[in-house]
Amino acid sequence: MKKTEAFLVDKAYSLKETMAIINANSMGFALVCDGRKLLGIATDGDIRRYLLGGGSLMEPICNIANREFFFVCENERHLAKTIMEREKITVIPVVNERRELVDILFDRPDISQSSREDINLPLVIMAGGK
Repeated sequence: MKKTEAFLVDKAYSLKETMAIINANSMGFALVCDGRKLLGIATDGDIRRYLLGGGSLMEPICNIANREFFFVCENERHLAKTIMEREKITVIPVVNERRELVDILFDRPDISQSSREDINLPLVIMAGGK
């Protein structure tokens, strides 16, 4: 699993700061929190629509984030896959009884900490043709 910190933004972050977090995590979303309490989710699509509507890059993300989102409680993890399939979502936060983020579940098992983070593996690409 990826570290949850890679997806967290404070409610006071600007839209621009949130876009940097989304760009860095390469997953297209950020979770908006007040401390560890989960307030909402902001996707690259939410941000794009806001900007196309004339919004400011300096607007606090808490004013843009979707506050009606799906999540599961720690003791309901077993429901996550069903919810993701039914709602056609690719990620679902896991929260405790105080609605504090404890984990993030993805719809694809190949999304893990090592699959998206720098694993310091040298790579050579050779291409040729006529």
